Amino acid sequence: MLISYMNKHYSLLFLLLVFSYFSSSQNIGSEKRILNRITELRQRSDYKAIDTTHIKLLYDLAVDIRHSNTDSMLMLITEAQKLSLKSKYYKGMGLGYLRLADYYGITNDFDKAKELYARTMELSGKYDLLNVKVIAYNNLGVNYILRGRIGDALIEYLQAIELAKKAKNYRMLAILQSNLAIIYSNIGKNEKALGLHKKGLEISRKIQNKTLMGQALSNMGQSYIHLNQFEKAHKVIDEAILIFLAENKKDWLSFCYELRGRIALAKMKYRNALESYSIAKDYNDQVNQFTAKNSIRIGLAKSNLGLNDLWQAEQIAFEAYTDAKLNTSDFEIEEAAFVLASIYNKKKDFEEAFKFQQEYIEVHEKLQTDKLSSSLDIFRGKKEFEKQKKEIIQAKNLEIVQQKAQKNYALLAILIALLLATLSFSFYRTQKKHNENLRAKQSKLVKSERDLQHSNQTKNKLFNVIAHDLKGPLNSFYDFMKMYSEGDLSKEETETALPVAINNLGAINEMLNNLLQWGQSQMKGATTAPEYINIYDLSVNNVALLKPLADKKSIGILNTIPSDFVGYLDKNDIDVVFRNLISNAIKFTPNNGSILLNAVIKNENLQISIQDTGIGMTLKEQQNLFSKEVNTSTYGTNNEKGTGLGLSLCKNMVEKNKGKIWLTSSEISGTTFYFTIPQKSAKEFMKAV
Repeated sequence: MLISYMNKHYSLLFLLLVFSYFSSSQNIGSEKRILNRITELRQRSDYKAIDTTHIKLLYDLAVDIRHSNTDSMLMLITEAQKLSLKSKYYKGMGLGYLRLADYYGITNDFDKAKELYARTMELSGKYDLLNVKVIAYNNLGVNYILRGRIGDALIEYLQAIELAKKAKNYRMLAILQSNLAIIYSNIGKNEKALGLHKKGLEISRKIQNKTLMGQALSNMGQSYIHLNQFEKAHKVIDEAILIFLAENKKDWLSFCYELRGRIALAKMKYRNALESYSIAKDYNDQVNQFTAKNSIRIGLAKSNLGLNDLWQAEQIAFEAYTDAKLNTSDFEIEEAAFVLASIYNKKKDFEEAFKFQQEYIEVHEKLQTDKLSSSLDIFRGKKEFEKQKKEIIQAKNLEIVQQKAQKNYALLAILIALLLATLSFSFYRTQKKHNENLRAKQSKLVKSERDLQHSNQTKNKLFNVIAHDLKGPLNSFYDFMKMYSEGDLSKEETETALPVAINNLGAINEMLNNLLQWGQSQMKGATTAPEYINIYDLSVNNVALLKPLADKKSIGILNTIPSDFVGYLDKNDIDVVFRNLISNAIKFTPNNGSILLNAVIKNENLQISIQDTGIGMTLKEQQNLFSKEVNTSTYGTNNEKGTGLGLSLCKNMVEKNKGKIWLTSSEISGTTFYFTIPQKSAKEFMKAV
C-alpha cells in the first residue's frame, strides 16, 4: 500500500543507505579504485583467489556497479560466493546470500530475494555472523517498503536495531535511524522523522563516518523542507554537499541539489530552482539512478513553468508523466498531472487542463487514503513485533482500554445516527411541505413539481457528498476503534492516535452542519429574521473562531471594519457568510500571507469586503463560482478539502438579506469578495424618504 503514494526518490534513499554500508573497508572509493586494488592484489607473489581480502573486494565491486550493470554485479557475486564456499569462508558465504538477495530485490524478483534473505539469516545464526544478520534484517525491511508492506518493514527494522545494539554496530544503528525516519516522514510525522535523523547524525559523528554524516544531514534537510524551515534546510544541505564532494558521492550530490531546487521553488526563485535541478540531473545521469529521474524531471518542469517557458515545461512534464504511468507510480502521476494541468491552464487549453486536473484530484485522494492506511499499518507492525517479543499487557489495563474503546465507539455511533437522523428528518419535512402545496394549489402544479425535483436533487447531492467525504475517514476511524476495543493498541499508540481521531470527528461534524444548512436553504426550509446587528462584533467573533486555522499557516488577519457600523440583517445568515468567506481566504492563501476585512457605506447599504493575498482565480473559475449546479470542491494551498457548497450558500444567504455578492480576482494579487446588506429596514427607509 505504501508504494502507491511513497516518493520513489525515498526508495532510492533506503537502498543507498544500505548499500553504502556493504563496503568492507571504510576507505574504499569508486569502481576504479577497487579495480586497482584487485589488480595490485593479483600481482602479488603470494596471491590466492580464495584470499578473504580478494573475496571482499569482489563483493565491493559488485555493489559499486549496481546502478550501471546488474548483469556484471550478479557475475561478481556468484564468483565471490564460489570462492567463499571453496575456502569455507563463512562470512563470505553469508555476504554472498545477502548480496544475491539484494540483486533479486533490485531486479524485482521479491520472492527469490525473500528466500535468500531467510538463508542469510539462517547461516548467520549458525555461524554467529551477527553483523551480516543485522544487514539482512535491514535490507529485507527495505524490500518490504518498496512493495508497500510498511508494517512488515517496521518489524524488520526493530529487530535489526536490537541486533545492532547487541553487536555495537553503530554504523548500522545510524542507517536504521534514518530508515525509520523516512517511514515516519512518508506518513507526515516530520517532527519525529527529524528527531530520528538527528540521532543518526549523532551516531555518525561519534564513529566519524563522513558518508553517513552527509546522508543524515541531507535527510534532515528534507525534513526541514517538509516543516517549511528553509534556512535550516539550506544550512544542513550545504554541509552535506561539502562532504559528498570530498567523498565523490554523485548519487547523493544529485539528491542534495534536488533538495536545493525544492527550496528555491518554495520561495518562487525559479531561476535558482532551474539551476539546482539541472545540476541534480547532471549528477544523476552519471550514476544512472532511474528512481530519481522523474522526481528531477518534475522539478525541472515546475522551474520552467515558473519562468513561463511553457514549451520546455510541457516537454519535460509529459516525459515524467509517461514514465510514471509506465511504472504505475501514483505519487509521480499526481505531481506530473498537477504540473501539466497548470501548464495547459496557462496556455488556455482548458480542456487538457481539466483532464489532468481531474486525474490529479483522483490520484491525490487515493494517496491520502493510502497514507492513512499506512499509518494504521505501522500500528499493526508494532503490535506484531510486541507479540514476537511476548510482551504481555496486564489484564487490568487491557480491560480499562477495552471499556474506554467501547464507550467511544458507542458515542461515535450515536453521534453519526443523530446527524443522519437530523438530515433525514429535515428532508422529510421539506418534501412533505411540497406535497401539501401540490394538493392545495393545483394551479401551481408545474412550479411545485419543479421544486420537488430540485429538493430531491439537493438531497441526492448531499448524500453523494456525505458518502464521498465520510466513507474513507469513517472506515479508517472504524478500523482504529476496532483495534482499540480489541486491545490491539498500546497506551502510547492510543494517546497518539485518539486526539487525531477526535479532531477528525469534529471536522466531520462541522462539515455535516454546513451541508445541512445549505440543504435547508436550497429547499427553502429556513426563514429570515432580520434585526439591527453590529457588523464589527459579528466579524470579530468569526475572526476569533478561525484564527487557529490562520495561525497554522502564519496568515495575518487585519479587521478594519468600523466598530459603529450597524446593519439590518439576519444574524445567523450573515454569520455563515463571514465564516465561509474568511475560511475560504485562509484556505487559498499560502503560508505567511494576509487577509483584510473592511466595510464602507454605499447607497444606504453597508458594503463589506474580505481581501486575501492568495492564489487567485481564472475568469472561467470566477464565472462558475456561485453556480447552484456546479459545486466543485477545490483543494487549498495546504491541500485543505471542502464540500464545494460554501459560496453557493453565501450567495443564498446574502440575497435572502436583500444584498448582493461579487468578487474581483487575479492570479497575481489574490481575491477580494464583496457583499452588501441594508443599513435600514424597508419601513424605516420609507420614513426617511
